[in-house]
Amino acid sequence: FELNVSYKKLLKYETDWYSENKKKLLEVINNEIYQNNPTINITRWNIENIPKYITNKQLRIQLINDIYQYTQKDDSYTSWHVNFADGDLFIAYGSDLFAQDEHQVMEHPILANIKEMLFNLSKSNNIYNPNTRKYCKKPYLSTPILIKNAQRIFSIDTKPNEESNNGIYGQYFTLSSFDEIKKRTTIIKNKQFSNIVAMEAFSCSKGFYTKEQIEDLFITSYTSFKAAKQISSTKISINTGNWGTGVYGGNKIINALIQLLAAMCAEVDEIIFHTLDTKSFNETSSLFKSFTEKNEKIYLDNIFCE
Repeated sequence: FELNVSYKKLLKYETDWYSENKKKLLEVINNEIYQNNPTINITRWNIENIPKYITNKQLRIQLINDIYQYTQKDDSYTSWHVNFADGDLFIAYGSDLFAQDEHQVMEHPILANIKEMLFNLSKSNNIYNPNTRKYCKKPYLSTPILIKNAQRIFSIDTKPNEESNNGIYGQYFTLSSFDEIKKRTTIIKNKQFSNIVAMEAFSCSKGFYTKEQIEDLFITSYTSFKAAKQISSTKISINTGNWGTGVYGGNKIINALIQLLAAMCAEVDEIIFHTLDTKSFNETSSLFKSFTEKNEKIYLDNIFCE
């Protein structure tokens, strides 16, 4: 599906912020902050058939030892930021949780309205269900959701500092006082808009990846990145990181490598990889070079079997 929705319409859908810290933070702003905004574009995509091999190797890779800062390169690029999604889009936005997904929604509160709008629309037409996977039948194929022009209201610093050894990421958000959270939060005065790629990795526990799991990661990334390129009128940069490696239990090196190869396959112009674990990404980079420098064509069947 594709929807073009005004902020005025989205704000009619009631959200449910039941975390006291999040609720208090939202009380410092009002809806006037959304006035004169562009329409939000929301699309959901079915998985794409992947080619047999990759020939275009023009992918620029940048490593940033930090979390997302949502900076726009320049007007010749459209920046996209991956949301490490659950199968149920933005499922825990209003909770005390504060991992990557919840952090992103808190900084872009209109994303919660989008979730509630889709949920309400799905009551009369199931095509609008807010899912990033088809849960009606196995193998639960990916259906990534892309969102253009989501206003970023807050910049929230979650990292440890001299005053807080643990920072406010994850479980520490709910353990922190509101004064601590407010101190770490900046309201963005000059309007800033983000483009979001909500895609879910698979959840695993232990052992080696199966061929089917590697294919799923690749096809999900490829479909998402190709969709971002298709609906952008400029070159694109994909901002991502350790997708599917937190509570989902994925391998940092493999999941990063698959994203790089999928981006190359989708003819993405640039990947900006954000991580605090640069050692793992350096291992990924070495593997990536071995794939891309070995042969003129990179056969995807070889990737899925290795």
